[in-house]
Amino acid sequence: MCTHTAQTCHQTTTTPNSANLFMCLGCMTCVAERYRNQSSTQLRAMKTKNCRNCGVSIILKPNALNRKYCSPECKQTSNNQTRTQERRSVRNHTCQTCGKIMTHLKGRKKHCSISCKDKHKADLFFARRLLKTYEISLPQYEMKLNSQNNRCAICRQPETAKQNGVTRRLAVDHCHETNQTRGLLCVKCNLAIGQFKENWLVLENAIEYLAYHHCKHGSSKVQAIQEPPILN
Repeated sequence: MCTHTAQTCHQTTTTPNSANLFMCLGCMTCVAERYRNQSSTQLRAMKTKNCRNCGVSIILKPNALNRKYCSPECKQTSNNQTRTQERRSVRNHTCQTCGKIMTHLKGRKKHCSISCKDKHKADLFFARRLLKTYEISLPQYEMKLNSQNNRCAICRQPETAKQNGVTRRLAVDHCHETNQTRGLLCVKCNLAIGQFKENWLVLENAIEYLAYHHCKHGSSKVQAIQEPPILN
């Protein structure tokens, strides 16, 4: 038998040689009760939340306050249900480019095909270029295009030039001095007035020159244009 002094209450206790007690039995009971109360207080201080899938109460730890599910299985089940509901709710989803009705399997997509997606990107790029270079919006361009019946303002013919297999848009003609837009021209007419440096006096000389030699030699390649140019 050995005699020990408890470090908590300093009471002397007698224990077997193999025991090495630092507290008496009363102190052990007090310490155990203290830790039990502290654990209960910490549990009450912890926030709780119900699982979004099964409704089970979850004790939120300080490092996981945004936890939404009680287990990975509940999270996977909830995600599958959400995807199914989204697919069912967008059965009448339409393509943003062509307006074609898309099936529920393509509900998350904005375009029905790669060609529509590429066309949408090209429209966005063209709209930014119009706004940056000519200070006009895409609706304003389309309004002017409709007023010209999708034809050039000078030759009154639709655009035939192609780029990457796609027919090009009519070019925006503008004054390089005032930066004011004038009309929409095809590639040939736009390049032609650019080669003449937009000087109408030189163009009048060219017209007189061509008319003289046409009358002199009787060329039949000239086709009369039934409509006058658009001057708005």
